[in-house]
Amino acid sequence: MIKKVYRTNELGLLGITKTGEIIDGLSVATRSLSSVNDVFPIQYLRQVNDSLLYVVYKVVSEDEQPYNIYLFFEKLDSVTEQIKEDTELWWLTGRVLYAAKSLSSNDFKQIVAGTS
Repeated sequence: MIKKVYRTNELGLLGITKTGEIIDGLSVATRSLSSVNDVFPIQYLRQVNDSLLYVVYKVVSEDEQPYNIYLFFEKLDSVTEQIKEDTELWWLTGRVLYAAKSLSSNDFKQIVAGTS
């Protein structure tokens, strides 16, 4: 159950604009699942498959409308992309989804890494 509610203006700390675009120039460390969790503790996480997962946050817009934001992370598995051996690094992808209604895992069954 997601209890913490964030304000739209806080999304800038994640490098995400109000329209869901990811701001260029952020490092992998800034976009890592661990770094996101440091700023916005994760309350809801679902793994889609071995290389894709998403987290959900509750957000209130400037006009007080509630919605959920879904951030998708892709697992980087190249040895050169990992910090340490046997360490998983999950990186925020270009997929940011806003939803005004609650979604379930069934709504994401057709999502496959590499599709848009």
